[in-house]
Amino acid sequence: MAKKYRVAPRKCACLQKIIDALEARKNSDEVDELVIEHIDWALIQQNERLIQQSNSISRKTQRVIRSVEKGLPRDA
Repeated sequence: MAKKYRVAPRKCACLQKIIDALEARKNSDEVDELVIEHIDWALIQQNERLIQQSNSISRKTQRVIRSVEKGLPRDA
């Protein structure tokens, strides 16, 4: 289980690097309007992915939560 917690920050760090690279490319002088439009789309996609990864709870954790809520409603 500890391995999953170590992997998650790496994924977020990679996504942040992608976002930083896209923003740097967008701000360069060599980019025309069509490319900027595509970069904006890619930034939206990457930001949504970053939010999704930071908010996700593992499937096993969700199963344990459901089990406790159904089996032990007084303690949930």
